[in-house]
Amino acid sequence: MYSYAQTNIQLFNQLQDSGYEPADLAYVCDAYSLAMCLFTGCFRQSGKSFISHLVGTASILVECRAPATTVAAGLLHSAYSHGEFGTGARGISAAKRKQVQPVAGVEAEHLVAQYTTSPWDEKTISALLKNLPGPGTVAREVLLIHLANELEDHLDSAALYSGSAEYRRGVIKSYLFQCIEIAERIGYPALASELSRAFDETLSREVQLTFQKGSVHLTHKDTVHLIGWKSSFLFPPATHRLRLKVRLGRMLRRWLPARLHRLRFHGSSGQQSTPMTLPVTRQDKGTAGAAGNELVSVIIPCYNQGRFLGQAIESVMLQSFPNFEVIVVDDGSTDNTREVAALYSEVRVVPQEHVGISAARNRGVSESKGSWLVFLDSDDRLLPDALTLGLQHFRDHVECAFVFGRHQEINADGTGPRTTPFVSAEKDPYRQLLLYNCVYTPSTAMFRRDAFDAVGGFDQRFAGAEDYDLYLRLARKYPLFSYDEVVAEYRRHDANMSGDNAHMLRVCLEVMREQRPRVLENKDWEEAYHTGISNWRKLWGEQLVSQVWSRAKKGKEWRRSARDMMELMRYGPAVFPRQLGRKLVRPLKAALSHNGLRDVK
Repeated sequence: MYSYAQTNIQLFNQLQDSGYEPADLAYVCDAYSLAMCLFTGCFRQSGKSFISHLVGTASILVECRAPATTVAAGLLHSAYSHGEFGTGARGISAAKRKQVQPVAGVEAEHLVAQYTTSPWDEKTISALLKNLPGPGTVAREVLLIHLANELEDHLDSAALYSGSAEYRRGVIKSYLFQCIEIAERIGYPALASELSRAFDETLSREVQLTFQKGSVHLTHKDTVHLIGWKSSFLFPPATHRLRLKVRLGRMLRRWLPARLHRLRFHGSSGQQSTPMTLPVTRQDKGTAGAAGNELVSVIIPCYNQGRFLGQAIESVMLQSFPNFEVIVVDDGSTDNTREVAALYSEVRVVPQEHVGISAARNRGVSESKGSWLVFLDSDDRLLPDALTLGLQHFRDHVECAFVFGRHQEINADGTGPRTTPFVSAEKDPYRQLLLYNCVYTPSTAMFRRDAFDAVGGFDQRFAGAEDYDLYLRLARKYPLFSYDEVVAEYRRHDANMSGDNAHMLRVCLEVMREQRPRVLENKDWEEAYHTGISNWRKLWGEQLVSQVWSRAKKGKEWRRSARDMMELMRYGPAVFPRQLGRKLVRPLKAALSHNGLRDVK
């Protein structure tokens, strides 16, 4: 059976006895100091002080031999959902993250952010169990924090005091028991055993109705009436005064002029005392960034990509340029898109019926206020200096309609970045874009709002290539600028629209044919146009043939394959026989070579 700490001294002794390095102890001590600042006077629903709950969660992680960064994240796992930052706002935000990172470090803070934004409900837990073993290192560490938190919640049957005991038992029986198997499968059998013990005790223990949250009014000498608060079983009024005192102190130091920063609260003895402060420094927004205080609007259209949306939003929150707004356009999603977006207090969510990504982006522009526009797909991520670099290059190239950098590709789980080559588009960007889409993803670009409005925004006719169409229309009227710096990450996964090769072949050629009347006035453009047509046919046509060939070998989806081949014969008739010949010749060569006829060409 584990021995769990409940105080800082117990936790530090446990760390030392478990063989953690002195530097690790100092690191965890800093995280504990920050937790003390954030959770002053805060209690759990069961009546336990929040700091004891956090220490207990960290103690469980120490017993699991988790890295020091994970232990620190365990101490701070509720920082964004329940911590007091002096604003009264709940949820994750860029300002909060910038305060936590200098103390907890980037890695631990990222775990806390992932913990805050990752759903933890019946659907998620069941899906995790089906996919294990599967998550990467970061996901496994976040999962371990979730399991440690569940165990700490259920020790001594404390969860029964947080609401209806029958409801809590029902949650355990319906899906929470699956945590036991998850702990086993990610390599923590002792943790699984303790979860099983805690769940069994919770299921078997009887709790009087009097002690359940919100069930009765507790009376003390007919003068004090303590109600079961929504956020706590027993929340002593004195702690409200303390939390109010802390909040007012932080607000004064944040907003009052510099001459008042020396204000201190005084105790009853009349002696001056130093108020509690976060052991962090805030970035001076007046000096951050490279293009003054102009507002950048980051527009994130999202349709059933809630699983990736949190990472996209977080990548914006961590930008070195601070003056931005984030608008998430929920394009009729049926998943947890709105719930994920609601976790971020600085994000504005615009709901609409499902009409497609082009309309969603245009809707986001109409709702935005910025002079500069960035379109971030909900499954992609910006790198921290993306906005700063875009504005720097706009300062040097004020005549441009948009500037764009490079991107790197990542896997579905966010791992394995692969950087793409740089392509300069300065001399004749319209010709370069006729050859192929050198911008690739709109997440790498920053647009001037007046230029975007002048060409009419995204065209809904070209779903999947609406960005390519926009680049071409802008390049016809304005200069562009490309720079050799990576600013975005493009995520490859099964739901990418670019995975529909037949559709992409058709729509890319339709975009090109829109340019036909314009290219006739310039010989170089006309040559680039015909080369571009061939390039698109080769790119999507060859991938389509490979896709159909793969299905044929498996004997699956014959109707879809037939439709795809009709599209190919219509839009890329020369590709099919060439690719089919290659598919047939390769096994023939291999067979002949196996029989000793190696000179066959």
